[in-house]
Amino acid sequence: MTESPPVIGLRREREVLTVALRTNRHVVLEGPPGTGKSTLLRSIAAEVGQEVVFVEGNAELTPARLIGQYDPAAVLADGYVPSSFTDGPLLTAMRGSGLLYLEELNRIPEETLNVLITVLTEGEITVPRFGHVRAAAGFRLIAAMNPFDAVGTARVAQAIADRMCRVVLGYQDAAGERAIVAAVTAARPELIGLAVAAIGALTALFAAGTRVEQLSLRFWLAAGVSFAGVALVALGSGGDLSSDLKGDALAITGAATWAAYSVAIGPLMRQYSPFKISAFVLAAGWVPLVLSGLPQLAEQDFDLGALVWFLVVFATLGPLVLTNVLWFTAIDRVGPSRATLVTNLQPFLAALFAVVLLSEELSWLQVAGGLTIGLALVLARRRPALESA
Repeated sequence: MTESPPVIGLRREREVLTVALRTNRHVVLEGPPGTGKSTLLRSIAAEVGQEVVFVEGNAELTPARLIGQYDPAAVLADGYVPSSFTDGPLLTAMRGSGLLYLEELNRIPEETLNVLITVLTEGEITVPRFGHVRAAAGFRLIAAMNPFDAVGTARVAQAIADRMCRVVLGYQDAAGERAIVAAVTAARPELIGLAVAAIGALTALFAAGTRVEQLSLRFWLAAGVSFAGVALVALGSGGDLSSDLKGDALAITGAATWAAYSVAIGPLMRQYSPFKISAFVLAAGWVPLVLSGLPQLAEQDFDLGALVWFLVVFATLGPLVLTNVLWFTAIDRVGPSRATLVTNLQPFLAALFAVVLLSEELSWLQVAGGLTIGLALVLARRRPALESA
């Protein structure tokens, strides 16, 4: 069994689910996307050594796909014998003492859900032409569902709901969200902020080393002041600066590659407009992104709803296309070193958005850090001279 991802928080929910499974109860986990329903189940299943049979719930999940069905070719050759029958995920879990995990329970057609009633009540099912199947001792049905008012969902019939224990999950607090980011990325968010600050310094070093820019002592002073401002913002977020070596290395590598990319683009700005460079970068970058994401794209359900597709278009035209055009324009007008120095505002702006969107509090260290970054930008406001080609 593959190693399960870590579970952050959810102590009470974990206890309730564990007790329910040990007392032979079937459970439905209810909560919005991203609250850890699948992660919680797989973690508990790994602890007790049970396999999880995964079923993606959608409008196309028929009773035959869930239970299993006869192979037509085998039936023509041998008739309706047990060897001609192919188990579906339900019978696989029932025979193997596993956990049947039904995702998106309230998106499954009612006709399909009705076959589960006797399974939930009696632990058995009768399949036409095949016969009676009784669940092994360790079989449990665990379902997950979004709140019933989410797009594309329907109310689950009372006959199903009454036969399952309901565990409700919600989004975690700010500290829990930071811990999740740290666990998934192997790096503390505070270290990522400092890595962003390092982009300006690395860009300046690359630009000076390749003679793309001639930088004054005043600029180096501004870079140091800006880095100190980002450190104040990171410390003011309430985290610490301890991290994982792998996560630190990834963060620094990302900063170094972005810095080298910004410096390499600088000389091209003398010959091409920001729009031409943006068009080329987006077209060239699209191919490897699609190739690397093909496995996920093959499994993706594109029935996402109008709002999700609107956000996809917004993310493409806004943060992707518009940001590239603005970034190359900034490099053209103020040079790569000063342009990347402005990106040090990102951690402070993120803290401001957290105040507005997540109701977080802004600490005095974060305010001091934002003012320090602003002072650094004032110190670095003069544009360096580019060497002639």
